[in-house]
Amino acid sequence: MSSAGTAADASAAAAAAASAAAAAASTAAATPWYADQNYDAETVGHIQNRGWDKDVKAAAAGAIKAHREAEKHIGVPANRQIIIPADPNDTAAWKANVWSKLGAPADAAGYDFTNVKNPDGSALSADQAKAYGEVFAANNIPKSVATALAAAEIKRSADATKTAADNRALKVAESVAKLKANWGPNEAINKNVARIAAERMGFTKEDVEALESSTSYDRLMEAFRRVGAHIGEDAWKESGNGGGGSNTVMTAEQALARKKELLSDPDWTSKYMPQNGPASQKHVKEMEALNALILGSQQ
Repeated sequence: MSSAGTAADASAAAAAAASAAAAAASTAAATPWYADQNYDAETVGHIQNRGWDKDVKAAAAGAIKAHREAEKHIGVPANRQIIIPADPNDTAAWKANVWSKLGAPADAAGYDFTNVKNPDGSALSADQAKAYGEVFAANNIPKSVATALAAAEIKRSADATKTAADNRALKVAESVAKLKANWGPNEAINKNVARIAAERMGFTKEDVEALESSTSYDRLMEAFRRVGAHIGEDAWKESGNGGGGSNTVMTAEQALARKKELLSDPDWTSKYMPQNGPASQKHVKEMEALNALILGSQQ
């Protein structure tokens, strides 16, 4: 055989071998590596979802890595494993599988507030502990954070109460100062007239004194003063000695002079302090108004 024929035969053989190899590779590529393993559909889907179906080496590497990660959880006690329930509304399953394992007790009685104190250092009352326990239990709060939350809420409430008290005290002081400024030098007189009027309306001395802690002290006392001024005005009108429609309270000097004048009038005193029968109420009322002004100036 000539050398040319030998070369042609070799070339043809090489081409045939390459063609066979290409055909084999094409067949291998078309047939997944796991095709002859008889895997069930779920396993095949698992392989495909993780991209392990294209290359058996990649599949092996992925499986090894996944197994090593799984080994970290092998042997963990069931009480340390959290299984999220499929139904978000299954409260019992969430309680058993999630919240309890995070430290939430079964009910309100499972919380301990022994170390939580009120602002004055006292322990929480049974009602306080019960109220916090019920709220925390309803919201599956772990015991490990319950005491901190309760302490924080008590402090917040105390701070808010103090702020409100401070603001109220400031408003009360402003009301008292405003009344002093409005009444000026007649403050003592006007205050006594207001007290007399309040008592005649059924308020006690203690009731009137308590008004000093009201944020409306200036308005209330001025209202009583106006009533007292009206009483005094009526007394003047009934005895025929004044009027004019003014609600302004007379000065203590005017009241003292008027009292002296009345007590020196036999006809008036006979009605104010009769020897027989009841006293004239209009005369008694006029004297009360005058005494209120006089006594107020002496306090």
